[in-house]
Amino acid sequence: MIDLSRAVHVSVPFMMLRDQYLPLVLENRISLEIGIDAEVLDTCPLGDLVRIARKIREADLNCSLHAPFLDLSPGALDPRIRQISRERLDQVIQLIPVFQPRWVVCHLAYEARHYQDDLDRWRGHCLETFSGWLDRLRGVDVPLMVENVYEKEPDHLLSLFQALPDRRLRFCLDVGHHRLYARDDLRAWIDRLGPFLGMLHLHDNHGQMDDHLALGSGTIDFPAFFGLLKSRDLAPWITIEPHQEDWVRESLVFLANHWPWP
Repeated sequence: MIDLSRAVHVSVPFMMLRDQYLPLVLENRISLEIGIDAEVLDTCPLGDLVRIARKIREADLNCSLHAPFLDLSPGALDPRIRQISRERLDQVIQLIPVFQPRWVVCHLAYEARHYQDDLDRWRGHCLETFSGWLDRLRGVDVPLMVENVYEKEPDHLLSLFQALPDRRLRFCLDVGHHRLYARDDLRAWIDRLGPFLGMLHLHDNHGQMDDHLALGSGTIDFPAFFGLLKSRDLAPWITIEPHQEDWVRESLVFLANHWPWP
């Protein structure tokens, strides 16, 4: 098996990292995608964030950040919801000098049941929001990865990347979310969004619930998917997102056994 300690990030919420998992992370040299939520932004002392970031850097580990997403909508029709959504990612952008992340993940938050009748207004608000975030990232070489969740097709994500052609705005393909919510198969999504693909979120499920299982313990055909990426000469960054500690270990073993790239 190959060493994936720098090639693969493991998703860990900041509070769990601070209160429980930091010694394990440092001992096993695990690169991290650190979840930053509203509680962290509103209640966590800046000193705690600085201390954890310093320990990660001293251990020469990579890290990335996942911005808040619950209740947020960057294209919301309600201007107050839209404003707080913008402010939350602004707060995360302010943490970039602290953590020096490889990337920052955020959600588009498109849901047809809410926005299909006001698609033009939603799209306009969304473009304005992301344009503002890119302005705040001016001079910072940290890509903003936009993750699919409930999107049934890639069109809304594609329109964002085409309207804002910036190498710092990239696509995060969450394969577990795709399995649950997308209409088209992964090949069709790669056909449309492959040129913008920056990273993957990997976790497994059985096609019914967003279980965030260990890779290989659900029904997603990861070896076939990895083969598809390799055939397109795509080698994105990877974060695994299993929701139990043992599943993280199982997923790393699975990846090491099925890693398609040199």
